[in-house]
Amino acid sequence: MKAIFLLICLLGSLSVFVNAAAPLLPPAKRTVSKTQACVDTLDVIRRQHGDVLKKQHNETVNQGIRPSKYSITACISCHVAPDAATGLYPKISSSQHFCNACHTYVAVKIACFSCHLSMPAVEESAENAEDK
Repeated sequence: MKAIFLLICLLGSLSVFVNAAAPLLPPAKRTVSKTQACVDTLDVIRRQHGDVLKKQHNETVNQGIRPSKYSITACISCHVAPDAATGLYPKISSSQHFCNACHTYVAVKIACFSCHLSMPAVEESAENAEDK
């Protein structure tokens, strides 16, 4: 009986998921090459980016290896854009944030930003550099 109830709940949630509108994502700021928009194919990014980021995290934290192909910092720098009207970057809780848009769509919690910035780092201005 419990299994049937779980199956009904699962099917009900899938129908909501299938009927949900795909997230509207802001475009990337640049492309990797003329033939490739991102560091990997869209299929790999959509299906494996969590595993790739975990692998890179483990290599960086445990072995001191900092591979750059799947850098979360590079992803944020390329994909999180400021609002055209205000010039402010969206907060991670906003539906306008690149990561949050997809994670909300697939109902997966974002755990990256307890350690990482959720928006591109602001470059120092020439005035600030002169003060140092």
